[in-house]
Amino acid sequence: MSRFLHERFGLPPSVLWGPGEEPLARAVVDSSGGAAPVAPQTTVADLVELSRAASLMVSGDTGPLHIAAAAGTPIVSLFGPTDPQRNGPWAAEDEAISRWAECECRYQRRCRRATWCLADIAIGEVTAAIERRLARAGITHRERTRN
Repeated sequence: MSRFLHERFGLPPSVLWGPGEEPLARAVVDSSGGAAPVAPQTTVADLVELSRAASLMVSGDTGPLHIAAAAGTPIVSLFGPTDPQRNGPWAAEDEAISRWAECECRYQRRCRRATWCLADIAIGEVTAAIERRLARAGITHRERTRN
């Protein structure tokens, strides 16, 4: 996603992380081909300010997602065991990709399935949602220049 946001829209992505997630965040950064840096450790106040400045938040059903939604940041959200009709996002323009209907572990913290329902979300599904949400926010892809 980071490379897509950078190459297609010219947006500078940043990978946020919470306690115990720094190795995962670094893996995401490594897979971005240099498109996204890992953010430093953040406080709730930092998340509010980052959200206010962001063009888009792509996230699972987490605290930072809800902070960004409250700040009015355009959202593309990923839902597995929770219903986006119940848990947000609140703006009609926002995009929610959900596996609620297929999930067997509704509202549970730990997945019981052999294959995690969120793993069924394809990259193309997320990039299409990003394009729709950014278009509604008036952000279109940047024109590529030929060398």
